[in-house]
Amino acid sequence: MCRAFRAEDIVARIGGDEFAVLLPVADADTARQVIARVREQCAAHNAAHPDLPIHFSLGASTAQVKEPLRDALRNADTQMYQDKQKSRRA
Repeated sequence: MCRAFRAEDIVARIGGDEFAVLLPVADADTARQVIARVREQCAAHNAAHPDLPIHFSLGASTAQVKEPLRDALRNADTQMYQDKQKSRRA
């Protein structure tokens, strides 16, 4: 998954099986591109290793300089849970 992120991006475990990725100076389009790259790499892994598939849910949010980071994290978390519900229905 490291190829999905840039050198300046920060990947951090925030608890349990949840991670946050901070994308400095990134807009919503960049976040969508990152999510697409992560999904592509996951699909490639699952195709190569069908006996050890990876499943996850993703969410993204952007924050302006003066906005609290916790608000962006809360918004991303909400999107992640929506993605999780969508994948359960699929």
